[in-house]
Amino acid sequence: MGGLLLWTAILLAGLFLLFGAVRLIAVEPWYQQAEDRLNDIYGSQTANDKVRAVIDAGEVALSGYLLTGNPQLKRTYEKAAAEAPVAMADLLKLVDPTNPVVAVMRQRTDEWWRTADHLVNTTPGAAQTVAEVAEVQARYQEAVSANAVLDKQFSDEYADLFHEVKNLRTISVYTTIAATLAAAAVAFLASVRITRRIVRPLDRVVAAVDRFGRGDLDARVTVGNEPREIAAVGASVNQMADQVSRLYAEDEAQNRRYGEVRRLGMLMRRDLAVAAAMRAAAQGLGEVLGADHVVVRLIRYDEDATSPAIWSVQGAVGDPAALSALPVDWLAGREEGSFVADAVPATDSLLPEAERAALLAAGAGPVITVAIGPGADPLGHVTLIRRVGSPPWSDFDVRMAEMSAGDLGRSLVNARLFEQERHLVEQLRRLNTAQSEFVSAVSHDLRTPLTSIAGYLELLTEEEAGPITSAQAKMLAVIERNTLRLRMLIEDLLILSRIETGTYDSDKRPVDLAAVVTGALQAIEPTAAKADVTVRAAVHPPLPLRGDPEQLDRMVMNLLSNAVKFTPAGGTVTVEAGQDGAAVVMTVRDTGIGIPEADQELLFGRFFRASNAVRREIPGTGLGLAIVAATVQGHGGVVTVASREGEGSTFTVRLPAGDCA
Repeated sequence: MGGLLLWTAILLAGLFLLFGAVRLIAVEPWYQQAEDRLNDIYGSQTANDKVRAVIDAGEVALSGYLLTGNPQLKRTYEKAAAEAPVAMADLLKLVDPTNPVVAVMRQRTDEWWRTADHLVNTTPGAAQTVAEVAEVQARYQEAVSANAVLDKQFSDEYADLFHEVKNLRTISVYTTIAATLAAAAVAFLASVRITRRIVRPLDRVVAAVDRFGRGDLDARVTVGNEPREIAAVGASVNQMADQVSRLYAEDEAQNRRYGEVRRLGMLMRRDLAVAAAMRAAAQGLGEVLGADHVVVRLIRYDEDATSPAIWSVQGAVGDPAALSALPVDWLAGREEGSFVADAVPATDSLLPEAERAALLAAGAGPVITVAIGPGADPLGHVTLIRRVGSPPWSDFDVRMAEMSAGDLGRSLVNARLFEQERHLVEQLRRLNTAQSEFVSAVSHDLRTPLTSIAGYLELLTEEEAGPITSAQAKMLAVIERNTLRLRMLIEDLLILSRIETGTYDSDKRPVDLAAVVTGALQAIEPTAAKADVTVRAAVHPPLPLRGDPEQLDRMVMNLLSNAVKFTPAGGTVTVEAGQDGAAVVMTVRDTGIGIPEADQELLFGRFFRASNAVRREIPGTGLGLAIVAATVQGHGGVVTVASREGEGSTFTVRLPAGDCA
C-alpha cells in the first residue's frame, strides 16, 4: 500500500509538474510573443496614422492655397510634402513592403503627391483646370481609402491576436481539466486498495480540482490530518490554482485596461476641440492607470496658445501647477524619448532642476513622461504622477501611457486640421459676403447715373434739344443699345446679390406660362432677325402655374437670348412648351456652338462661362444661367441641360403646374 501511495503521489505530482512546465515553457513565452506582436501592430498603426496625417495636412493646405492663394498655406503644403517620404519610410521599416495592401497604399500615396506637386506650382484660381483639381481630389480619395484599408488590416491583426489569446486561455483551462481528470483517475484506482482514511482526502482533492476545471477559480483543497503525501498533493493543487487564477486575473485586467484605453482613444478622436481632447486624455489616463496627477503639456507652435491640461484625483497630495508651466525640451535629449522613474531622482544629467523641483512639489513618487505623437517632432508630452510610496509603474502601464499619448497626438492633429479648415471656411464666407455687398453697392451706384443718361438720351432722340442729323441719330442708337445692355447687366448683378443674400423673394400668383413664353418670343424676334437666326415655337396653352411673372419672364428671356447669341447665322432656335402630367415643361433647343462636357457641371454657377465661348470672344457676364437656376429652384422646379460641342444645346425647365385662374 505504501508503494502504491508513493507511486500514486509521484504520478500525480508529475502530472501537475508537467502542466506547470507546459504553462511556463509554452504559454508564458507565447504571451510575451503576443505582447511583442501587439507592440509591432501599434507601431505600424502609428506610422500609418502619421502617413495619413501628413496626407490630410497636405490636402487641406493645397485646397486652401488653390482657393485663396495664401503663400502660408503653400509653405504648409511644402512642409507636409517634405515630411511625407520620412513618414512613408518609417512605415516601411515596420511592415512587409511586399504586402499588396502596403504596395497599393504606397502607390496611391505617391500618385497623389505627384499630382498635388504639379498642381501646387500653378497660379491659384486661374492656371489649374477643373480636370486637374478633380484629379488631385480623386488621387487624395484613393490615397485615403488605401490608407484606411491598411489601417483596417492592422485592426484585423489585433483582433486575430486577441482571438488567439482567448483560444490559448481556453486550451489552458481544458489542459487543467485534463490534468485533473488524469489525477482523479489515478486516485480512483488507488482508492480501491487503500483505506477510507486515504480515500476521503483524495475525494476532496478531486472535487476541488474538478470545480476549478469547470471554471470555479475560488476552488481549493482543504488540508486536514490526511497523510503527508496527500497533503502535499493538495498544496500543489492549491498552488497551481493560485497561479492559474493570478494569470487569468492579470489577463482579464490587461484586456479590460486595453479596452478602456481604446475607448479613451475613440473619445479623444471624436472631439475636434484641442482643449477638450487634452482634458479627456488627462482624466482618462489618470483613472485608467491610477495616477494621482496627470499634466498634458503642448509644445507651442506659432499662434497655438492652448493651456496645459491638469487632472488630479480627489484628495491627492501635492500641486502640479508649477509643473504645468515648464517646457519639456529636455526630453528630446533622451534616446528613448520618455522618462520613467520609481522616484524623483536626486540627480539626473538630463532632468532640469526646475522640472525636478516641480515634480517634488507635486508629491511625485513614481513618474512617467511620454511624448504625444510619433516621430522626432512631438506635439507635446504627458506626465503621470503617483504619490510617494505608491507601486512603481509597470511595463504595461508605460505601454498604455504611450498608446494613449499616440491616440492623443492623432486627435490633436485632427483637431488642428479641423480648426484650420474652419478658419479657412470662415475666411471664404467673409470674402463671399464682402463680394456680394460690393456688387450690390456698385450696382446701386451705377443705377443713378445710368438713369440720367437714359433720360437725356430720350430727350435727344425725341429732338427736345433741337433737330439731329442722321449721323447723330445712328450714334444715339448705339448709345441707347449699350445703355440698355448696361442696365440689364446692373439688373442681373442686383438680382444675383439678392439671391446670395437670401432676399430674392417671389411674388407668386396664378400665371399662364404660355403667355410669358409668347411675350418673350415677340421680344426676341428683332434680335434673332438681326443675327439671321430662325426662331420656331410650339406653345400649347394654357400652361397654368403659380409664380412671379417678372422672374419667369427674365428666366425665359435669358434662355432665349443665350440660344440666339450662341447660334451662328443661318441656325435655328426651337421653343416648345406644354404640360406633362403635374408639370409644366419648357424646352429651348438651338443649333449653336454647344457646351463642352467638362463645363456642363459648372454651367449654372455665377460668373461661369463655357470655355469655347471664351475662346470665340462671345460677350457675356456668366450671370444669366445662374439667375435661371435660382428662379427655377425658387419656383420648386428643375432645369437641366443636354449638349454636345459643335452640335447645339437643349435646356429643359420643369415647373409644378397650378391654377392660373
